[in-house]
Amino acid sequence: MFRNVSVDIPMKNDSMKDFFSKLKNLDVLFLGFSGLAIGIVVAGLMSASIGHYLRTKFGIELDFKLLTLSVTTVAGLLLGFRGLADVVLAPLGGFVSDKFGRIKVLFISALIASLGLLSLGFFDDLFMVCFAFLLVFGGGVMLSVQLLPVVSLAVERESHSEMFSIYNTFNDVGSALGPLIGLSLIPATFLPALYQLCSVFLVLLVGLIFLRFRNKIN
Repeated sequence: MFRNVSVDIPMKNDSMKDFFSKLKNLDVLFLGFSGLAIGIVVAGLMSASIGHYLRTKFGIELDFKLLTLSVTTVAGLLLGFRGLADVVLAPLGGFVSDKFGRIKVLFISALIASLGLLSLGFFDDLFMVCFAFLLVFGGGVMLSVQLLPVVSLAVERESHSEMFSIYNTFNDVGSALGPLIGLSLIPATFLPALYQLCSVFLVLLVGLIFLRFRNKIN
């Protein structure tokens, strides 16, 4: 009366095995960790700790001489700029890299973001601190835009869609780890030093990307 019906259900283990097998390619692994690093610094650490940093440095009310705003409002405005930068600078970054060369724009983007991070450890002026955050977010978005084509150009033997998926997975993990590092593991008084350390790290990261893939990207 009843028939046995078997249903084939894809096993998650198969996709996980496929994911880790791709990481045996050192180029894929290197680009994955690059995405992880960018996610930690720009999307994770900076976005999550901005309000914490401003409140510790300037208090809950920020005086802009002609206008006083709460730290929540200022943090929201700066994060809004980051969202706007994703929309505006992403297509602009592609155009600029096509015109001037991906390597040049990659280094310039990293230097802009690193300059902003480095400045956060030195500036005590509210306007300069806010400007430094704008540099970090603007340069960080441009840097992310330049890394995506590197993923497709540097890894020729693999499917581009699979490589983008791996890169984005690492990037998302970094975005999740950033708040944990900036808000839970590091005291607020150490945030300026952490920002400066990240500035050096970004420049070194781009330098390593160039050395590894200089024959594949222009």
